[in-house]
This record gives sequence, structure tokens and C-alpha cells, in this order.
Amino acid sequence: MPRSPALALSDPEVLKRVQHLGDALAASIAQNDPPPLDPFQSPRRSEDGWQHQVKLLEDLALLISDGVSARLAFVGWVSLYLKNALISLLESRRSAVALAAMAVLNCLVLRSSSTSRTAASTICSWFTKTLLRLAASPSSVTAVSTAASALLTSMAGGCLLTLEGLNFVISACAAISAAVRRCAMRVLQTYLLGARGTPHQLAASAYVDAVHRVLRDGVTDADATVRADARRCFWSLHLLEPASAAVLLRVLPPNVRRLLAEERGRVLEDLQAVVATPVQAAEATPATRQQVGARLAGPRTEASRTMTLKDELQAAAARRTRSHGSRSVSPSTRHRQLLLLAKDLPYDPEKRPIVVHTAHPLYEEVNTKSRRMSLLNAMESTDWSVRRAAILQACELCEDGRLADDMPTFFSVLLLRLQDTQFRVVEAAQDCLRSCLQYRPATTQESLRGSLNSYLNAIFRNTTHVKPTVRHGARIVLDMLTRLHESPAKLLEAVLRSIDDAGGYAVEQRMAEFLLYFVLVHPSLFALQSITGATVRCAVTHISGPPADPSAEVHRVAAAAAVTAWSKVLGVLSLMGPEVFRDTFERLSPLQKGTVHAAFRECFITPRSGKEKTNAQDFDNSEFLTKIACVFAEQLKEAYAAQQMRLSTRGRRGQPSSTQSLGATSPPLHFVPPAVFPPLLKSLLMSPPPGDSSSVRQPSHLAQSHGATPQHSTSFRANKSSKQAEDHAAAFRRSFVSTLALPSETAGELSPADAVTAAFYNSVAAPLKMGDGEAVSHNAPAQFLHEWSSCRDAAAKRAALLRVAFALRHHATRQRNVSCAFGGCDGDQQPECVPEEAERLLQCWEREVGGAEYACDHRLRWAVFDALEALLGWSSARSAVARQLTRVITMCRHGMDDAFVEVQLQATTCFATAVLKRKLPLDFCLGALASCLSRWMDGPARDAATPGWLELLRMLQRLFEQELDTQLKASKGATGMRVDGQQKDSATAAFTVTSSVLQRVIAVVCQCLTHCNPAVRLSAVLVLAALLHAVGESTAASFLTALTPAQHHVLRVYRDRVPISVEDGS
Repeated sequence: MPRSPALALSDPEVLKRVQHLGDALAASIAQNDPPPLDPFQSPRRSEDGWQHQVKLLEDLALLISDGVSARLAFVGWVSLYLKNALISLLESRRSAVALAAMAVLNCLVLRSSSTSRTAASTICSWFTKTLLRLAASPSSVTAVSTAASALLTSMAGGCLLTLEGLNFVISACAAISAAVRRCAMRVLQTYLLGARGTPHQLAASAYVDAVHRVLRDGVTDADATVRADARRCFWSLHLLEPASAAVLLRVLPPNVRRLLAEERGRVLEDLQAVVATPVQAAEATPATRQQVGARLAGPRTEASRTMTLKDELQAAAARRTRSHGSRSVSPSTRHRQLLLLAKDLPYDPEKRPIVVHTAHPLYEEVNTKSRRMSLLNAMESTDWSVRRAAILQACELCEDGRLADDMPTFFSVLLLRLQDTQFRVVEAAQDCLRSCLQYRPATTQESLRGSLNSYLNAIFRNTTHVKPTVRHGARIVLDMLTRLHESPAKLLEAVLRSIDDAGGYAVEQRMAEFLLYFVLVHPSLFALQSITGATVRCAVTHISGPPADPSAEVHRVAAAAAVTAWSKVLGVLSLMGPEVFRDTFERLSPLQKGTVHAAFRECFITPRSGKEKTNAQDFDNSEFLTKIACVFAEQLKEAYAAQQMRLSTRGRRGQPSSTQSLGATSPPLHFVPPAVFPPLLKSLLMSPPPGDSSSVRQPSHLAQSHGATPQHSTSFRANKSSKQAEDHAAAFRRSFVSTLALPSETAGELSPADAVTAAFYNSVAAPLKMGDGEAVSHNAPAQFLHEWSSCRDAAAKRAALLRVAFALRHHATRQRNVSCAFGGCDGDQQPECVPEEAERLLQCWEREVGGAEYACDHRLRWAVFDALEALLGWSSARSAVARQLTRVITMCRHGMDDAFVEVQLQATTCFATAVLKRKLPLDFCLGALASCLSRWMDGPARDAATPGWLELLRMLQRLFEQELDTQLKASKGATGMRVDGQQKDSATAAFTVTSSVLQRVIAVVCQCLTHCNPAVRLSAVLVLAALLHAVGESTAASFLTALTPAQHHVLRVYRDRVPISVEDGS
């Protein structure tokens, strides 16, 4: 049966495919009879095992090439079903199987984009250890080792390594085998070279001390190849962090410094580094001193090299003004005209050349002159006029065809200029992109193949720019992409992905208007069921998304306009192919069908009376509309008219006639709407969705657009009056706010720490509490994620965090009242937590407290931990948080090391809640703590003993102290611990910790015994003493074989001296 593309499949269908492929690979590895590729066919026992494995891996590579890696849950699918199988197949004795497994990873690396880069980095880091071993193993086949080395180079060049993967590469640089050291050193050099100028440069900078240690050992290694690779790695570090490389150079041996000085020029040329040629000053003789004035006054002298590029432009404009003859104007007017000439006229390097000697062809001279400027250096200048002049010069080179060989490198820099802060630079970049599409369409599309999604995101944001010229230019570029792109299906796929990355209601509205224009230009494309289904699901998702902030009128108006635009897209799709749309409609869920019904009422039905378009009985007295106006087409006509006016007033040569004719008149749309409304759509619109229509979630923005009272999409029950519902919700909120006067439950008098926390909470959160007239969001995580990208300052972010914390505490403590207030669920039904949303919440908050987007405001960091405590207290998110416990503990460790005591107290509360109060399985807690501590001991900051790391060690001691009254049960490699008096509500509850987890914990604690800080060593001894008290000396002896006799003696002393007391209910 034909294979359907992954774009047309939903997440459950893709998961089913991945699960089937994983089960088949696992069965083939176990030498069982593998199941067939098609579950409806009988297995074929005559097929060879390794050939079947190759076929399965090829199917997996095809599935990944369809864009499955961009799905949110793709990392979890690979971890559950494919990770162990791929590791085993990479180590297969059959070279064909190993090469097919590497082809799967290579396909993942090639398909990684801005949306799936994090997932690709996480997955590639799992296989770094295996690939290094294959690339350096002498027993591997030459083809396998070569493919493994090439795959590692591709992964490192694209910076597809997490901190764990980079840490393993650095550790492998000090391995015993010389082959492993050679391979790891090359990978590290490639990673440092690829991280330059990217966000991954921050991750590489965190390992500077470790890289210094590795390079100091590498340049004096016994193997000559390792020494040469270490020197090249040093120059990569020099290009990445010059100051850090200078520090390392001072501690290297003198002979190594001489070698580095000798090979500096050659290595930098191989690395394609741009280094300006130093100009040596000539000796000052009497003859030269007499000619200094004349040489400085000349128009083309060597001394002009020291001038900046901005001075060069202004000098060239001044000479041009003097040559044409100036009119008798005032000095101020002449100065303004001079600046206009310097900023508006294209820069011609023939007037004032600058010398730069480089190796890359794009940095070389653009004609036969010996002294030319560098286009890329000028496009990255700090002066916006220089950037604009360089872009205009590159535009002329593209028209002449002299830039065809370096188009990919040029487009990587042009993408940054499309997002420039100066609107004239953005305007020039859009003009350059239009020229490339007009004169070199094939080369341009080939260069944009890997970055089309990023370009579309930038152009869509420019359609909402404050300057009309930028908006007009962005619409013209979108029109040219629509009409000139060789594959409209691929362009539509990139547009749908860009729509999912939209960051605001205004951008969503412009994207929906462009999608409507795209549908009208390419109507034949939507005859396919898969493409129509993907477009309909995208529109339905954005219509039924989280509502806008009810406190902002501007957000409500923008959200209503975006929903209206999406409703027009659904209306045109239904008119274009009613049968295809009906088949797509039948595959939607009841909730999505209700959303489509509401969108149809917004798009097609116009009541003749003044009634609202909400009741089905009003349909007979209504008039169905079939003509839907295309807003983007009208805006496009204005854009072409404004563009012609702009070019004519500036005196530049206009664009080619073919480009102007695309939108000079009414754009030819290839879809003609029907004269009569199709009966199939009318019956579809008249029939209500299956199930109870009163409980179907309706798009709240539609009601808000007609002046209704703003409320959340999950409204109250239809049989309950709105007045009663508002009174009930207000009374409940007043009772709930009284319980949230303090951030945690207190009894009796407050301790000094609790008093500080309470005072800080009242000063920060009191002005931002929800009023009696506002409704608590039923889907707080989704609404928070939708609002977070539009928060521009710390106050807005803090308000969003406190709102989501309020809503989560609302659902956690008042579940029965919540179900009564929100009539969309029954009395025993609670709001459900989507695991992907909880994971995205933790990722977003982790960046604020310890990532690259570290929040400078300590009140914002406190609000992050307040929201984290509310998420930990939500019972529906218990399983989702348990899977991300390592990330939660890492966040709490950053908070406990914060400089402000309020943040420290709140982070300590979150840490205790996550590990102790949530009563998670002991395996989860011990495994997460061991992962964090091992990352600390193996990382570059292992010598730092901050309070956060000490608190993690003390938490291990507390966990073992809670098990003092337990009895040991060993069976099948597990150490069972039954709690007798620990839990009051379940006296027969049993906690089980596996031997592997306990071994990991003891291994990292044994590493802490050799720490340089005495506080860390003491905490490690206390942890082991608590372990001996909990499980017994005879059981723990098998895990403590790595201790020295002196450490055993210290452990026995502390075991006898330290009193262990078990607190009731702790």
C-alpha cells in the first residue's frame, strides 16, 4: 500500500509508525522472527535477518526525512522505541547494517531546522560515545569508521551536541587510546569552529577551563597527530574566544609557542579566517617627513587605510557633491544634503577602496582592482549606512551573476539584515532578495532550501513593521515566492511551519491573510486530501487556541481579527473542494468540528435581522455569502504602487517590467467562487456536530469581536445563567485569595525566614492579584506559553508567572469548586495536564533562572520559583513533573545559589516539595539527584562548593534517613525497602530502589569523598553513614568496595558517632 507523507499524519499515527519500527528492530536484534512492515500482512520467515534490518532502517530514514523530527514528542518516541535498537545496530558486525543506522542519524542531522534543532541535538548526543568508539576502533571496517568520523564531523559542525555530548567529547580527548584522542580532538576542533557567532558559543565558553586542560596535554602528547590536531584546536579557540586563547598561550611551553607562531598564517588560511594585514610603519627619514603633508592630502594614499568606512562614504559623497556643483544654499541645508547622499546613494568601491587580504572567495576583491572592500565585513558593520551600502552593492553583483558561487554564504548573512533594527537596512535587504529571485531564481531557491523557514519568519514579521515601505517590500517578496517557487507544496509546508512559530496575534493575522492568497493562487494544489487536511488542522488549531489577556483591549481586538482571517481560510478551502473538505471534516474531533461550525457562521452567514449568529434556528433566515475578499491581494496592489513611486522619486533605475507587472494591476487569482452556495456545505453547516453541542468549545474570540463580554473559551454551562455563574466564581475567588495570602501553608507564628518570604510576596504579588471580575483560566499552561513570547519587560513576565501560579493553585486546592465554576466538565472531572505543555513550561523557566536568558531582576526569578511550586502542587502534573525531575532539581540548585535570600528560600521550598512532599518513587528521586551530582563532578565547575550543591548532598542523607525503619528485601537485582511508620495514610506502602540506581548514587558520593572542599567531603561521609543505617552494613558492603581503607575507617567512625533520628511524618 502507498506510503502517506508524514505531514498528513497526526501525532498518534506517527507514533504508531515509530512504535512498529522500533518493535520490529528490537525483534530482529533478538534473533526472533521479525514482524512484517505492514501489520496486515503475514510474516515472511524466509527473509534474511540483516537484510530485514537494513530495510527497516531505510524506512525509518524515510520517515525522518518527511519532517517527523519537528514534532514536539519526537525525542520521547526515539527514547522509548528506537534509542537502544539504534545503539545495538551501530555496533553490528554487518557493515551494511551499521552504515544504514548511520544513514538514519545523518538524515536527522540534515533535516534539523530551527524547530527541531534541540531535538536533534539531544538525540545525537546519545550516540556520540558509540560513534567515537567506531571511528577510532582498529577492528572496525574502513567504510564504517569513515562514515562514523564523517557523521561526527557533521554533528559537531552543526553544533548538534548538548552539554552532555560536549562533556563526553572533552573527556575522550584525554583517553588512553591515541586513536580516540585523535578523533575526539578533531571533533572538538570542528565544534569550536562551528560555534563561532552562534548561541552555542555560550555553551562552549562554559567549558573553557576543561578545554585549556585538554589542550595543554594535547600539545605535548606522545602522538604527533594529536599534537597537530591540538594546535589546530587552539586556533579554533582563538577565533572563538581570543582572550581565553591568549591566557592559554602564556602557559604553554616555549617550543610550542614557537610552533604556533610559525603555522599561524597557514592554519588561519585553512580555517578561512578573516584577518586584516598589519601595516608596518616606515622609518621616519628627513625626506619622508617633508612629504607627510602632501601624502596625507592626496586622495589615494596609504594613510587613508586608517580611516573608518563611514568616513570613506562621507568623503566620497562630498567629492561627488563638489563635482556636480553645489547650489547657493545655507550650510545646514548643504549638510543635510550631504548626509542624504551618503545614505541613499549606492556605495561604489572604485571611489575609495579599502584593503583586506582574506582567503574565502566572498571576501576577495569583486573585480580586478587590488584594493576592494569586504562585503561580509561591511554587512556586519556597526554603522547602518555601511550595511545598507554593502547590501546594495551585493544586489548589483547578484544581477551581474558574479555572486552565484557564494550565494549560500551570502544568504546566511542576508537573513540577519532582514531582521535589522534600522528600517532602511531592512528595506535594502528585501530589495536584494527580490533581485535574487528575479535574476537568479534557481540558485536562490537552492540556497534558501535549508533556511526557507527562517526567511519566512523574518518576512512575516516585517509585514507588521511600523514603516510602510518595509511592509510593502515584505508583501512583494511573499508574492514573488508564491509565483516563482518551483515547488508550491514545499513552500506551503514551510509556511505552515512558520505559522506554528508565530509570536503574536498581528503576525498570525498577516500569515492567515497570506495563506488565503496562496490558496487562491494555487487552487489545484488543494485537491489533495493530505494538503487540505494539514491546512485545515493548522487553521483550526489557531482559531481554538488560548484566549487573549482579558485585561488588554488591544489584545482582544487583534485576536478577533486573527480569528476572522483564519475563518476566511477555512471558507475558501470549503468552497474550493467541498468533497475533499467534507472528508477532512469527518476526520476531525468533536471539539474541532465545533470550531469549524463557528468559523463557518463567521464567514458565510449574514443575518438579515439584528440577531447574533449563534443559534442554529437563525440559519433559514440568513443569506449565505460565497465571495470572500482577499485582503493580501488588495495590500499587494498598494505595495506595488508605492514601490514604483519610491523608485521613481529616488531617481534609481526601476525594477524589471516583469516584476512590476505581477502586481501593478489586480493580481490574477486562479479561483473563481461559485455563484450558488454548495448544497453539500449547506447541509454540513446546518447539521450540528456530534455529541452535546452545548459542551463543545467555541472560539472565544468570535464572541469578543461582536462586543460580547470577554470570557475564556471554556464557558459556563448553558443551563446556568451568566449572572449566577459570575456570582459563584467571584465568591469562590474571594475564598481562595484568602488562602493564598502567604505562598505556603503556615500554622502558628511565622519563623524569620517565613516572615521574609511573606513580606516579599505581599510587596511583589499583591498588586498583581486577580480581581473579582476576572475568570481563572482553565488551560493555564497553554495560555502562559501563548502570552510569554509577547512579554517585553520584567513586569509583564512577572505578571504572567503570577497568573499561571494563581490558576495552578486554584486547580490544585479547589478542584470540586473549579469543576462547578467551569461548566465544561463534570463534578469528578479535573483539568488535565498535557505532558508536552509541562515540559515546555519547565524549559521556559529554566532559561530564566540559569540559562542563556538569565533574568536580571531577582523578583522575576522569585516569580519563576513561585510558579514552579504551584506546578509541583498540581496533582494532574505529577507524572509529567516526575519525568522532568532532573530539570526541576537543576533549576532549584540555581535558585539556592542565588544572591538574593528571597529567591533562595523559594527555591529551597520548591526543592523540598519536588523531592519530599510529592512522595515520588525513591528510584526517581535518587536517580535525578545522582544525575545532577555526576554532572557537577564531571563538569568544569567541580571544584566549586556552593550551597546548592551541598543541599543536594544533604537531600540524599535525608532520603536515606527516612528509610531507617525499613527492612531489606533483595530479589532479582532489586533492594526493596518497606516503610512501616513513615506514612500515616498507607502503612503498607513499599518503596523499591534498584541496585543500578543505588550504585550510581554511591559512585557519585564516593567521588565527593575526594573533593577539595571539606564541607563536601563531610556531607558525603554523612550520606554514606545514613545509607549504612538504612540498609545495613552487610548489604551496603557490596556497593562500597571502591572505598580505600582510610575512607572505610572514617565511615565507621561517623557511623558510630552521628546520631540518627527519624522525624514523624517527614
